[in-house]
Amino acid sequence: MEPRRSLSLLRFEGALRCSLVRRRLGDLRRVAPLAAALRRLPGPLRSLPLRVPRLWWIRYPVTDMRVVRDTRPFIGEGFGRARVRFGHPYGVAAGRGGRFVVADTFKNRVLLFDSEGRVRHRIHHAREGRLHLNMPMSVALDRQERVVVLNSGVGALHLYDSRGRYLRDILAPGAGRLVGARGLALAGDRRILVCDTRRHRLLALDERGEVLEQLADSDLCRWGYAYPMAVTVSPSGRIAVCDTLHHSVALFDSHGRHQRTIGGLGADMGRFNAPAACAFGPDESLLVLEWAGNRLQIFTPEGEFQACWGRSGSWLLGQRLGELSWAGGMAIDAERGQVLIADTHNHRVQRVPLQTLGKLRSMSPPPAPRPPHTERPAQSKVSPAPALPRVRFIETPPIERRLKSPQGLTRIDEDQVWIADTFHNRVVRWDTRGTRSAPLGRLGKRPGEFINPTDAARVRDRMLVVDSLNSRIQRFTLSGTPAGMLEIPDLELPRSIAHCAEVGLAVAEQLRGRVRVFDAAGRLLWSTERAQGMVDQPAWIRWHRGELYVADAGRMSIVVFSAAGECLRSWGRLGAGPGDLNHPYALTIVADRWCAVADAGNHRIQFYTTGGRWLQEWRGDSEQSRLFYPRGLLWHAGRRRLLVADSERHRLVELEIEAQPHGAREDERQRGRAAASIEPAH
Repeated sequence: MEPRRSLSLLRFEGALRCSLVRRRLGDLRRVAPLAAALRRLPGPLRSLPLRVPRLWWIRYPVTDMRVVRDTRPFIGEGFGRARVRFGHPYGVAAGRGGRFVVADTFKNRVLLFDSEGRVRHRIHHAREGRLHLNMPMSVALDRQERVVVLNSGVGALHLYDSRGRYLRDILAPGAGRLVGARGLALAGDRRILVCDTRRHRLLALDERGEVLEQLADSDLCRWGYAYPMAVTVSPSGRIAVCDTLHHSVALFDSHGRHQRTIGGLGADMGRFNAPAACAFGPDESLLVLEWAGNRLQIFTPEGEFQACWGRSGSWLLGQRLGELSWAGGMAIDAERGQVLIADTHNHRVQRVPLQTLGKLRSMSPPPAPRPPHTERPAQSKVSPAPALPRVRFIETPPIERRLKSPQGLTRIDEDQVWIADTFHNRVVRWDTRGTRSAPLGRLGKRPGEFINPTDAARVRDRMLVVDSLNSRIQRFTLSGTPAGMLEIPDLELPRSIAHCAEVGLAVAEQLRGRVRVFDAAGRLLWSTERAQGMVDQPAWIRWHRGELYVADAGRMSIVVFSAAGECLRSWGRLGAGPGDLNHPYALTIVADRWCAVADAGNHRIQFYTTGGRWLQEWRGDSEQSRLFYPRGLLWHAGRRRLLVADSERHRLVELEIEAQPHGAREDERQRGRAAASIEPAH
């Protein structure tokens, strides 16, 4: 049997601290050289006050997701075994002579490498040590090989020389011009292009940080961006912007005039699933790296598809060239004709010759057989059409504890809900009658501590919490007291959990691509593996009437299994149309008649019948109600409310759900009356 992979998910970094402590002279008697002399001193003299320095070493935990036995952060031609371990590399920039720079974002540092992959210089601080780097997302090199760093966490731009020494601030921290910025590029006319990602715009700055243009609503560009993550400039001055959540790339000429838009949501060649990086080749060809699609596509200067390279490979399994996992950055080394790819969740940088990209086009495995797809049943003349849910935004529930990327929602009684506060590494017990809440746990590996909790389930008088990156499931009492671990053999990075009293406990392991069901005694009843072709990346599971509903974020579909493990039906595919899905991360059964799915990539909630027939979608009707990336759903039957965890906006949203007959919407009748009132008279 293959030994279980050893994971190092928590490390400790230290810092030396010094302070002056008030002591009496007699307190120094334990110091060996002075002990004899201090004993001879009279009492009043021994009580003299003095201040002595005290040194101590502080250790604090930092999450560090990586495989211990994989010591190769670089894979490709020309790199040996480098003495560096990445956290999550996002930004990468190529210089002259094969040198390059990497923004190791989650370790809050920037590394400068030579052509052989050896670290020559490190950047940890800005302003000569008075300000730490906080989430550096992107880097760029100017003509003098100076380094521009986008310090995203504080919304600043810093300038360093070629040896990593601080020079000055281009955009000072706290200016408020950038919010969650991710993309950075330098134009030939000394402009600095920055993707102000969370404000959905592209800014052109001068060398002093002053805004020259805002490429979102100016006369030069009338294109609405949605979470732009990358921008690049060609040698001739053309600009390309990754319009990530529109799943497209916008192309502009050197004057900022919009030329064309390529892509669109889809898995076909020439279409994208969240493009996150782009770069122009020496021949003006465009390379686009897909963040969620895990592949690299090449287009001609006219925007026509040319070649495709890469495939999915998680950081547990992605150890070969061409396997990507949420790659976030890319750069072109024009001198050597190579592409540098920041393979973010594989914690490495890949370097690939441009001439080999076309040869690896067919490296993707053939598609696995799909489970039986549910066709929409034909409606007879006598059977009534299904009732549609009427969705109304109620409020954003006030909770005294601030949330950060909430995901799993679990109700344990009429008045209490447990929230997986994922990025705060804790679980929050919330009393739905008010704002009172209590946090459980913190970052760590000991019992009662978490690294990215994602879901929970109630089993009789115990709560089971999925401690995802610790690869374990913890037990708690209903009052929140730790009660040990649930032993599950060969458990590896679980994502969701669900319990059915008649069947047993189901566990979804997303990266392993499997769902396992255990009985009350812990015996395995059945399992579905990725190789069986039923599910690929199970992100969420829930029981309903003895059937297990699985949200598959890999195949962008919903799959339903019987209590015995037989695949009954499935629906959905990658797309943005009615009924299509893009990263379904949660589902729940509403009012025992509808299946609500959190279509996170399309920023909406979709409603189906439990048999898989699509009914309608809901995106929100105002800025306050608009969802950004829903990743948790909970139906509260007593209050007739649907609770949504809107993870990217770090909040909960409460929706009121009511049934109405098909085609009898009040707004449709109002639109019909309004149309009749303005009809011209004959």
